Amino acid sequence: MKKLTHKQTLEKEAIELWKQACLERYGDRSEVSGQPISTFHHFIPRSRNGLLKYDVENGVGLTLEEHYDIHFSPNPVVIHDLVEAIERKRGKEWRKYIDQKQEENRNIGGYKGIKWLEERIKILQELL
Repeated sequence: MKKLTHKQTLEKEAIELWKQACLERYGDRSEVSGQPISTFHHFIPRSRNGLLKYDVENGVGLTLEEHYDIHFSPNPVVIHDLVEAIERKRGKEWRKYIDQKQEENRNIGGYKGIKWLEERIKILQELL
């Protein structure tokens, strides 16, 4: 097995802390259906927004089926209904926060290095 780089090790630690912090904040039930969750979904995909990658506000507990539908459903109405249910549950202030982080990411962009990851890990540890 190939040894992880220092950055990869930090990324792995950060994502595990993010999942734990999401579980602490939102519990183990889907925000859409109330059923037991299988994963925490990044509302804004990790690849589209580095600032939200480890932000607990961006984590949404979903069942396996809900998570699959959000990513792969050929029916846009299904996806729309899931997103709408999440937004309705979280509220307008939450959506404003997400939109603000989207805008910040557009303005900042760029590489998120070791120091940034270490800062995210510290923030997540403080949440637990």
